[in-house]
Amino acid sequence: MLAGEEFAGDQRQLNLLQKNIDLIQSLQSEQRVQELAFKGVFHSEWKGSKNLYSASLFSTVKKFESEARSYLRAAYEWMFLDLGKGKDETENHYTRNSFEDDFVEFAYTHYNLDGIKSSVNFLTRIKPDE
Repeated sequence: MLAGEEFAGDQRQLNLLQKNIDLIQSLQSEQRVQELAFKGVFHSEWKGSKNLYSASLFSTVKKFESEARSYLRAAYEWMFLDLGKGKDETENHYTRNSFEDDFVEFAYTHYNLDGIKSSVNFLTRIKPDE
């Protein structure tokens, strides 16, 4: 029972950190940020979301910029794959609504890597579902 409580506590901590990735770099060492990113502990519903959250983590540390860009490219590829599939093609069909929280993470990663203009450019390209 104690192990179950500890696991639940760890899950709550990870959920809190995922919602506040911007704080991880100031609370953890660069090595811990790298470890969290490589392990892919943060993710959402869609398959490639681990790449997005790893990119976001890497983008908070200047010396990991190339890793951040690589993971960000992979996240885009997964997102376009998942959004491009029709309902008949997969049982795990995702809508734009599945990505809403993740759009913020994309914008944050762009901000860290290339500044505010890049982040705004990303956000203005998002079109609502009709």
